[in-house]
Amino acid sequence: MITELLTIEGDGPVLAADITRPDLGAPVAGVVVCHPHPAYGGTRQSHIVRALVRAFVDRGMTALSFDFRGAGESQGESQGSTTEWSDVTRALDALEDALPPGTPLALAGYSFGAWSAVNVAAGDPRVLAIALVAPGASMPATLDGRPIAIAHPENDHITEPQVVADWLQAIGGGELAVIHGADHYLRDRADEVSDYLGDFLIRSLTTSDN
Repeated sequence: MITELLTIEGDGPVLAADITRPDLGAPVAGVVVCHPHPAYGGTRQSHIVRALVRAFVDRGMTALSFDFRGAGESQGESQGSTTEWSDVTRALDALEDALPPGTPLALAGYSFGAWSAVNVAAGDPRVLAIALVAPGASMPATLDGRPIAIAHPENDHITEPQVVADWLQAIGGGELAVIHGADHYLRDRADEVSDYLGDFLIRSLTTSDN
């Protein structure tokens, strides 16, 4: 895999990002990966984010990970709120610009990043699939039938797995993998989670309908 540093400019603070591509051939899809809450040390160097990037690229996708405003190497001030949703949209714009026209796009994220990703996806028709890790509550009312998969810790201290299951049922379904014995931080479970979501995305984004 080949990783390049990327600077995301435009309407908002300058964001630092990495774009990682497969070694050979055109990517089959592109995925923006969003990191956990900056107030708790979240950056694009999160172990889950890095594992997701590896899993996606190993399956032929290009992945863009970035630091939210005020986190890591990005400029601006962290709000830890819906303000950061515009950062996700700008990252998605940057990834789209870096890929061949018509490449399918997806969003992924962990914790605060998952919450941000799914809420942005709800309002952005470019996003054809969503892959989340421990997303928390305050989820959108609909995803218009687009495929979604969630890896959620059995012992998550923020949101119980049943809450996530109920939400998926309310929006018409989706995949849920409960990571047994794991807490919110998913220590030593990053590869398990990322392989599951990588397989889901490649399956969802390479069907004949896309």
